Amino acid sequence: MQFFLSLLLVVQTIDFVSSAVYSGADRKLVVVGNRLYSACERGVDIFDISAPESIHMLGHYDTPGIANGVAVQDTFACVADNYNGLLVLSVADPTRPYLLGQTAISSVTDVVVRDTFAYVGGNDLMAYSIADPSAPRRISALSGLSTYRLAVYDTFCYVASQSGLIAVSIASPRTMRVLDTLPTSWLRDVEVARGCVFCAGDTELLVYDAKTQARIGVYDAGYLSFGVGVGDSLALICRGQQMDVRVLNISNPASPVYRGSFTAQNGPQDAAVAGKWGFTGVWSRDLLCTDLSNPAAPSVRGRVFRPGELNGAWRDGNLVATADRLYGLSVVDVTDIEHPVERGNCTLSGYPRRLVLRDTVAYVANYTGLACVGLSNPDQPHLLGQVTMSYYSYKVTLNDTIAYVAEREWNPYHGNLHCVSVADPRNPRILGTYSTNGGGVEAVAHRVKDFAYVVSQGWNLNEFAIVDVRDPSAPRRISGCNTNGYPVDVDAAGDYAFALITSPNQRIEVISVADTLSPAVVAEYPLTNGVIAMYIRDPYLFVSYYYYGIEVFDISNPLNMVSLGTYNTTGNSFGAYVDEDLYIYLADAHSLQMLKFTPTGVEESPKPQASSFKLAPTIVRGVLRLPRDMTEMSDISGRVPRPPRVTLFDAAGRRALACDATDGTVDLRGLPAGAYVYRLQSGGRTLAGKFVIP
Repeated sequence: MQFFLSLLLVVQTIDFVSSAVYSGADRKLVVVGNRLYSACERGVDIFDISAPESIHMLGHYDTPGIANGVAVQDTFACVADNYNGLLVLSVADPTRPYLLGQTAISSVTDVVVRDTFAYVGGNDLMAYSIADPSAPRRISALSGLSTYRLAVYDTFCYVASQSGLIAVSIASPRTMRVLDTLPTSWLRDVEVARGCVFCAGDTELLVYDAKTQARIGVYDAGYLSFGVGVGDSLALICRGQQMDVRVLNISNPASPVYRGSFTAQNGPQDAAVAGKWGFTGVWSRDLLCTDLSNPAAPSVRGRVFRPGELNGAWRDGNLVATADRLYGLSVVDVTDIEHPVERGNCTLSGYPRRLVLRDTVAYVANYTGLACVGLSNPDQPHLLGQVTMSYYSYKVTLNDTIAYVAEREWNPYHGNLHCVSVADPRNPRILGTYSTNGGGVEAVAHRVKDFAYVVSQGWNLNEFAIVDVRDPSAPRRISGCNTNGYPVDVDAAGDYAFALITSPNQRIEVISVADTLSPAVVAEYPLTNGVIAMYIRDPYLFVSYYYYGIEVFDISNPLNMVSLGTYNTTGNSFGAYVDEDLYIYLADAHSLQMLKFTPTGVEESPKPQASSFKLAPTIVRGVLRLPRDMTEMSDISGRVPRPPRVTLFDAAGRRALACDATDGTVDLRGLPAGAYVYRLQSGGRTLAGKFVIP
């Protein structure tokens, strides 16, 4: 019995699945009911504060740029997004905010909302109608106000600017007009509460009557008061340079009284007050929850870990661990990958960079060595043990109970490959070391039993080296070759290693390692973007770029690599891990991005007759037989190349078989019944089809 195959167009796709572990210093905090909205460096975070001691994130919207301000009314949130303008989001479901509409504006600093109008600050104060949130429409503007922060009260919009407090009438949004300018020092924040306007300036908190614009009170807060949060009877003053937050009693707004303070390291930026609780965003990206029930002794009772710069990610089981170069490690549960849940975090010193996760232990390379973090309780990851090294540790790979750590010194260039026993993660110890004597070790790969592949760079040495690690107490270089440029990462598959070169020309170098005594560069693939890292999930190679996300290559034929697709993320894709189902876990600097690579996403060809094939392949007694047209596909020179390479994928997109159709046939008898997609590569061309095994 014969089954005919219809020709298809293969559409290689990388699709967004979900994201987690969002980063960003808070620019503005707004409390609405039991929700806290934060405009931060990476968009808008929405938190549930019904139990402030266990505050948790509900949802996030990643804006194109830096969210400087947010205002919420009913089920809408308006966002002032730096150079990208005014965005209107639906927050009816806070777990899944989505974009309704936007309008382009340059250099926006803040936004407030009253009725169906949004007032947007920047070089000008602009009024937009959001009656139709899908199409914000500008209706008026006041030029030259240089706004920094905004607040609304009744028919007034108060503008905190470099020149002072400006009171603007918005009784008629189409004809806004300046009522008064109150000279002050550079104002950094403004809020309205209890009929009063509270302004945080360079050195003091100023209080004005919201109706008369008369100054009624002042409090000397000291130098650089970045933000103010105002409640019913208490106010918080963020003193950036002094690294603390002061609590004031404002029962009498004309006479604010100091009650107490608490430390907020790395610079408090903004604050909000809800009942007896204060919320403070600090420059280190953490969000602090403070109990103010005793204002004389405020107590930080909760903390939301906000990553600084994710450099690495790895999945094992249902957990993904991320390495944050500035702060430590976060754990995300991806049991439901479309709805990831952040479980816990662990502060680590030494600028963590890359990691490997195995059996609930994360092995993290950082600038001071190797840290072993236990994740048996994902809600409370903790440091099990660590080993200190001399220089900067960049990358780690694992084989059984041995971790291989790449280490480098910047000046003078020098590097090591350390073989570390992690049989007891509570007591990791260096067994042996290989030193390059001239180049800092950038990366190490261990894909075969006996050897580690090392790339190093420096003034005197840029090379790929094969290191014998059969005796981890005495690793030794057995061969190597010049990379002709600065390598930054390395990985391997089969008889080939792949080195990622960043300078002078960005490219992938393919190195034959079939003969371990004579490795040689056998092919190069030029790249156009700034490269950082790579990861191989055979037969696919994934390259991370500084500003352009990730690209995937087919390396079934390493001498003729084929780009299959790209995905441009919003951050810098510092490192990626790819699981067996081709889900990509991307450390995208400011968030963990989870993507899905689908190598066999297909659609029916609307014009199958346009194909150069006259006959379809057939299946006869469990054998796929290619017609002569397919086996004799020639390249542009007319030369018939090597036999066609046939790769089969099952319905889930997993590779089921790959082989050369030397005699024009492929044996299918080992495959289970089901639908399959084939890819045929020959003569530098790629074509595809599908069939069903009954």
